[in-house]
Amino acid sequence: MKRLLFICLIGLFRIAEAAPELVGMPYFYLPLSQHELGLAFPLHKVVKPETDDSTNVTSVPAGQAVATIKWEDTPESDPLDTLRVQPLSLQGKDLAGKPWEVILTNVIGCFPARIYHADLDKNGMEDVIIVRGTCGNGLAEPIWLDLITFERNGRPLLLSFTGFFEDQDQHFNGLRDLNHDGKADLIEMDVHDGYWSTNIYQINDGHWQRVNGKFMTRRYPLYTRYTDRPNNKPVTPRKAVALSVRDFSNSKPSTIGDGWSITTENAGNPKQSKARWQRCYTDEAIIITLESKEGRTIYTSYANATTLRDLQDTATTEQFKVQLFGLVNARQCGPKSVWLEK
Repeated sequence: MKRLLFICLIGLFRIAEAAPELVGMPYFYLPLSQHELGLAFPLHKVVKPETDDSTNVTSVPAGQAVATIKWEDTPESDPLDTLRVQPLSLQGKDLAGKPWEVILTNVIGCFPARIYHADLDKNGMEDVIIVRGTCGNGLAEPIWLDLITFERNGRPLLLSFTGFFEDQDQHFNGLRDLNHDGKADLIEMDVHDGYWSTNIYQINDGHWQRVNGKFMTRRYPLYTRYTDRPNNKPVTPRKAVALSVRDFSNSKPSTIGDGWSITTENAGNPKQSKARWQRCYTDEAIIITLESKEGRTIYTSYANATTLRDLQDTATTEQFKVQLFGLVNARQCGPKSVWLEK
């Protein structure tokens, strides 16, 4: 028994020695080469003077200017106040001088926000990366990631979700430049149905699009079996597994409509489509964007029945144009992002 334990410890040490930055378990299943894993995208960390802490910093480069960061105290009445990460919001102005705001709340975690900035897509706008811990371990996703990117007009977009990431030494290991085009590629992993799936997201003018097909020398999503021992050998999964990948893309709407009378790209029955989106909700976070000539406001909420009913009422009463983006989970239903525009 002691000999077996010694052999296992030596094996894990060799894995860590071969890939010193791949500390977390999911990365033992990542089917990428050591060269690809070394292509970290450079980020600039925002910290208070003489510290390594981003908490309570008051500003960050964003767009073509500087955004103000407002930190809010956690309500004392909150039963989860010992775990809830301090809420914050970012405020600024677009190139036309119109105000924008991104409000980040309802995050459960165990360490303060770490804030970075970089021009992720080479469009001349500085983007903001916020990393917060969830306290998750094992197969619970350990990081809550907020990517606040900017279009050329200086207005923000938000990609916000939990994932299997790590925050290491001045770079966030989920962002790399895999195809050497000077733009960041987001590497996202998920585990379901006995497989780890690896997805690549590419960015263009602030919008993220999940790769579905060939990228460089491989086709994505990539899959590795969740086995008793770590492995990074790509495999072809069962068809049902390949169809159950979640999608955080915010570049092309999956559904467009006026009010809440939504029709799909396939020109299906509007009533059926409406009923489908109303009943396809989860308790995961969705991103809600309110867009008008006066400015843009983005916030996160949970995709429960109350949230979707309130959005329906707002869209109908205010006569918003509606666009839905992405899939909030792997069940092929529920939008990840809801865009309401006047």
